[in-house]
Amino acid sequence: MVKGIFKLTTFIFLGLNIGCSSAQTTDNKVLRFMFYNVENFFDTDDDPTKNDNEFTPEGSMHWTKSKYLAKKDAIFRVIANVGEWEPPAIVGLCEVENRKV
Repeated sequence: MVKGIFKLTTFIFLGLNIGCSSAQTTDNKVLRFMFYNVENFFDTDDDPTKNDNEFTPEGSMHWTKSKYLAKKDAIFRVIANVGEWEPPAIVGLCEVENRKV
């Protein structure tokens, strides 16, 4: 738990659907956290319990393993760069298909 927050700064990048905040504690440590809407981050497997047919190799998005890996890499780069020299302590993601992804 963060005690005695001196400063809470919030940045919202609307075009990227990212929210990033940091809190400074009484011992001058900075705790960064972020929220990122990764917009339809699906694997290539068809799950009969979900409406994910368009995110398969045969679907309308022609979602392949290489596209999945490229999106995964792009998400990683955003998270790594938000933290500057220190990565965020907490990252919340939205629009992720399942735990495996």
